[in-house]
Amino acid sequence: MELRNILVLAEGQLGDLLLLTPAVRSLRAGHPQATITVIIYQRRLPPRPAGAPVYFPSEEHGTAAVMTRFPGVDRVYEVDRALLRTLPARRRLMEELAIARAIRAERYDGVFCTFPEDRFAVLAYLSGARARAGERGTGASRLLNVTPEVTRGSAGVLRYYCTIAESMGGQTGSYATAFAPSAEGLRDVDAWLQRTGLAGKRYVAIHPGATGEYKQWPAERWAGLIGRLQGADVPFALCAGKGDEEILHAITGSPGVSSVPVLEPGADISVLAGFLLRAGVCLTNDSGPRHLAVAVGAPSIALFRRHHGKEWAVYDETERCRTMSGREECRSCAPGVCQDRVPEGARFGSACMRQIGEEEVLAAVLAMLAATSP
Repeated sequence: MELRNILVLAEGQLGDLLLLTPAVRSLRAGHPQATITVIIYQRRLPPRPAGAPVYFPSEEHGTAAVMTRFPGVDRVYEVDRALLRTLPARRRLMEELAIARAIRAERYDGVFCTFPEDRFAVLAYLSGARARAGERGTGASRLLNVTPEVTRGSAGVLRYYCTIAESMGGQTGSYATAFAPSAEGLRDVDAWLQRTGLAGKRYVAIHPGATGEYKQWPAERWAGLIGRLQGADVPFALCAGKGDEEILHAITGSPGVSSVPVLEPGADISVLAGFLLRAGVCLTNDSGPRHLAVAVGAPSIALFRRHHGKEWAVYDETERCRTMSGREECRSCAPGVCQDRVPEGARFGSACMRQIGEEEVLAAVLAMLAATSP
């Protein structure tokens, strides 16, 4: 299958885009002369001026930087999904049709639907592309004509993406994800590390946020771990972005927690990437920053729900890359399934997340610091 003009339809979450980089590399290897365009449907863009377009060429900001900085991609566009949802029904329909017309005008011959969304399948069909690839058996997937036998649950998201790319003639040589922070981002991080006294130290980078309180290790556990790190004389710093305010305030407001350095990178993914890259160990929940730590090559430990690894625990367990989760079945969920329930009266952390203890996390962090080199 020879393709000359390829469109990738993607979601804008940080982890989704980072896990997509090997599949884009696969498409580039299989079609070295093709133009590859990525359209990112963004759920959480910063506020934009009144009258701003819903569909627009991307600049290097936010999660879109994963694709704008990736060498296999030629063009990146974004769709402000949140803004689209605020429009009156007629105006929204007109905007959706305008996006479809813009896509059709590009005369793509291959469209890669990264997730089984009806919107993606419909856009692929309306594009007129002869190869429309994605997952079979869901929603509007009958509009696709290249549907390999793969699901996220059976393969994990990383290999799921690559399998779909291979069905379009991609050649996967490596499953390694990638992100290269900008020189400006690294300079900003280094200046912040100098100000906080962390420059040159193998600090523990802690990112306590995640999309959904059930995915967040409880604030009191983070606070207890911070106390243990201080007791062990291990330098550390927190990092938080938009949407992480509640868990961050709960941690920094906990008894005994004071003078905690906190980096707030804003919309610059390169700043966050540099912060993780410079760390001795990155400690996160199951979240986008976990995937960013892996992409920049930093040692990382991620705290997971017990039965959610099939899709997102996609990396081999090594001395530089670990996941931790509860080991016992909980009474809140059906056997073998995480139903993402925070215990009644509690904030943050599903029942199985709460099985992960502070001492075992501290032991894992110390072991990784000892086993890995700067």
